[in-house]
Amino acid sequence: MANQLRKLNDEGVIKFREYLDALRQGTLQAYPANLLDNEEFSDGLEFSVEVECLNFETRYDMGSYLVMLLEGHDDQGILGDIGIWSWLALFWFEQLCGRDSEGHPKPSKVYNYILSDRYNHRPRHSVRTTYMLVRDHGEKARVLLSKGPHQRGEIIEQFAARQFYLNCSGVVDALGQLYFDPEKRSFKRGAAGKGGGSSRRFITFLQQIEKTYDLYSISGEALLGMLPTEYGKFLPSE
Repeated sequence: MANQLRKLNDEGVIKFREYLDALRQGTLQAYPANLLDNEEFSDGLEFSVEVECLNFETRYDMGSYLVMLLEGHDDQGILGDIGIWSWLALFWFEQLCGRDSEGHPKPSKVYNYILSDRYNHRPRHSVRTTYMLVRDHGEKARVLLSKGPHQRGEIIEQFAARQFYLNCSGVVDALGQLYFDPEKRSFKRGAAGKGGGSSRRFITFLQQIEKTYDLYSISGEALLGMLPTEYGKFLPSE
């Protein structure tokens, strides 16, 4: 199935929110597919893009598809558009929504699907943040997006509350080299834990050195070279 990319208007966002609220309260609802193309609830865009309802293995795959799809369009105008990202989350909702033990939809927080106007909630949007990470960091973002579409993963949860770090190319590069296993296409054992050298400890390390180093310009290799010995088990082999 493919649809022309549109954006939810104010009424469409309200209806989508009502659908999410009902599901979160345990009330089963029919998927509101009519919001996607009904002119009462959504508007067309100034450019034409056809979006396919693909089954993505990981969030990284979703982000890569979006980067390809939106290449050449007004990026800054797109990023702040609540309607576009909410439309995309509704379009791929079946993949982005978890399930309870009986197989019923179990959505997470509303701002994971409807782009929030609050700055601290925006990095939590399931589609927009996925797109931005792949756009900005390419394959280096795999460490943050290696889970299935409905799973955020512990490492991205830890860093989503610290948006500045996700904007630093060297930090994301170091994250990937430390904690991503390309053969398993997943985290290394212990990466998301609380032990020595874990991603939680890496955040503490970054908080310590950002007082004296410009994390926005430092390289991943430079960061790896500064790490204490507790990170040895995660460092890439020569």
